[in-house]
Amino acid sequence: MNAHSISKALTTLSVLVFLFFSFSVQAGSINKQHRSFINKDQDYKRLMGITTGIGQIKTNNEGSGTALYANFFIFWFNLSAEFHEFNDRSTYNTYTGVGLGRYFQFQYGYGDEGYLIRARSEIEIYKKITFYLSRERYREKPYLDNYSAGFGYNF
Repeated sequence: MNAHSISKALTTLSVLVFLFFSFSVQAGSINKQHRSFINKDQDYKRLMGITTGIGQIKTNNEGSGTALYANFFIFWFNLSAEFHEFNDRSTYNTYTGVGLGRYFQFQYGYGDEGYLIRARSEIEIYKKITFYLSRERYREKPYLDNYSAGFGYNF
């Protein structure tokens, strides 16, 4: 299998897992005494959500730029899309990965500049305002490897 086939398989698997969990979270008894643990415990709600935000990117060779992102996470599964804007170019990347809610995510992605991996962490600093850090490494273009940090809002 080549890298493109692996990427398609991972994306398909990710979507199927997302659909499975979204239907199981919505399914619940009508009797309010038998609610699922998700409705009872606020700690589990912190492991599900969507965050969007903006950040600053710093590459080893290319300088710095701006990042806009959207990140979906549910328990140990996550999806993300990010747009990077530099002075001379812009890139768009999509990611799928595993982790623990928004607290730690390990993602595999594909974008305009090829395949990449990313480690990402996000914490809540005030109510629904979040701060994130990430590190990206491109498979075929190491000069694009970067660090980013920024602020977001958790829905």
